[in-house]
Amino acid sequence: MPEIVERAEQPYVAVRAKATGDLLAWAEQEGLEWDADGDRWGARLEVYKSDPLEVPDRDQWETELLFRLRG
Repeated sequence: MPEIVERAEQPYVAVRAKATGDLLAWAEQEGLEWDADGDRWGARLEVYKSDPLEVPDRDQWETELLFRLRG
């Protein structure tokens, strides 16, 4: 699956919300179906690749969003 990377100098919550929206829109455009039933997901992860002890400013954190496809 292609990777969507969102990097911006914006507050963490705003960037995460935009990245999630972009990923959901891309999947719909591609005809992909998530392993989800409404707001209940089979697997949806946020992986924090930054160590909060080393990077205390969460606006600088690198986060990976992983959503499982149905099938």
